Amino acid sequence: MASIHENISLLDTLGKGRYGVVRLARNIVGVPLPPHSQKTGEMYAVKVIHRGTVSESILQQELSVLRVLKDEVHDSNLVRIVDIYEDSCLVHVVMEYMGGGDLYHRLLTKKCFSGDWDYDTAFKRQMGGGGLVAYLGTSDVQEVERRIDAGDKDADFYFDAMIYQIAKDIGGMATVMNGQVDRVILTGEIARSQRLVERLRRRVEFIAPVEVVPGAVEMDALVAGALRMLRGQEEIRDYDTERND
Repeated sequence: MASIHENISLLDTLGKGRYGVVRLARNIVGVPLPPHSQKTGEMYAVKVIHRGTVSESILQQELSVLRVLKDEVHDSNLVRIVDIYEDSCLVHVVMEYMGGGDLYHRLLTKKCFSGDWDYDTAFKRQMGGGGLVAYLGTSDVQEVERRIDAGDKDADFYFDAMIYQIAKDIGGMATVMNGQVDRVILTGEIARSQRLVERLRRRVEFIAPVEVVPGAVEMDALVAGALRMLRGQEEIRDYDTERND
């Protein structure tokens, strides 16, 4: 099994997390690696995961997704997975280094200033044009599940990617609460999906018991907000005016 140190020099630490660190790295031996070549001196971000700090089954699930991204998904809008190195103690995930901030917001800013989008187009993209819609053309989870049941591997892949992202957000919130979490509550219409609930439960139930409260309460919240303003309990806000100011 090849060692990462044969090809890559690990440099400064870019960030730290519960399960490891992200290191800046440089390629020291240029080698062709389809579908991309690695150039001598090319900079990478390397996620270093310590085995033993995370369940091996969860780790292997993560690595299986990353291998698909590495070998099968070649999209200029996604961070490139260059290589994955494993040994008995550590996993090194070598990724394209994107200096200068969050990739999504860099791409969104670039598109906004390209002249192709106006404000309304950018707002709609931000609020409802990503996720399942962007990849599968629908936000209907039932439709996505029908495709999965019919053997659509892309639908299953992007459905699982959505669950992966939700789990990351739940884990992120758990850290700012110092791990003192009483319940993880899944709500909204999407919580009616048994497939989603079970897959998500497997990822986050180590944090706290998972409680499912399916259904949406947007109209109740809107009514309650309107009543607070009519009763003078809350100031009426004009977000368009405030945005322009």
